[in-house]
Amino acid sequence: MKQPTAAEVKKSLIKWLGKNNVVFKPGWDKRGRQWSGGVRGVMVHDLVGVDQGAIDWTNAAGESMPYCNSVTTADGKVIINSVLSVWHSGTGGPWPKADVPKDQASYFIWGIEHAVWGKKVDEYTPAMIDATAKTVCAIREVAGDAWPKRYPWQRLVRHASWTDGGKELGLSYYLSTRGRKVDTLRDLVLWRKEARDCWDKGTKQEHYVTEQ
Repeated sequence: MKQPTAAEVKKSLIKWLGKNNVVFKPGWDKRGRQWSGGVRGVMVHDLVGVDQGAIDWTNAAGESMPYCNSVTTADGKVIINSVLSVWHSGTGGPWPKADVPKDQASYFIWGIEHAVWGKKVDEYTPAMIDATAKTVCAIREVAGDAWPKRYPWQRLVRHASWTDGGKELGLSYYLSTRGRKVDTLRDLVLWRKEARDCWDKGTKQEHYVTEQ
């Protein structure tokens, strides 16, 4: 299963976002662990805070690894803390369709934080939404066979999907951690649709399977 190099991830992010819209923090290619069997999906989060202090907190300066892979800001900038596996998901799962064991999503899934208070859906700006879709496409492209062609957008989940279980995680039941997280407040259907539309536009190819 493909293990993307740091250089490959950087190239893909710049390709999709543009070099002026992505910021790589010091240690972006070294702080973290190698992915366990490739990058198998993306998890979207709400960062409770919009100021520089909140954004800097995600970088966890002085620690071995950051608290998320990237932060998307209101103006559409994407700050890359690390392109390696980092802490962000905590307890939840399992996620059988992505072959992710219980409590181990951080080893397999890219984590995107959004610089919002996490209180209202309209906190997400058009630029932020667009940048997130492009980030998801960049990760899908570089993931290779770790991100399958069939039902690709089901590999995009919310933090609450991971902790709740149920249909958003492709399960027929809810988990004991249901309700531990509520982010994102924004509907997963929207995140998936925007990523799919972005991919179709960016690759000039039809998506593999039509999804709701």
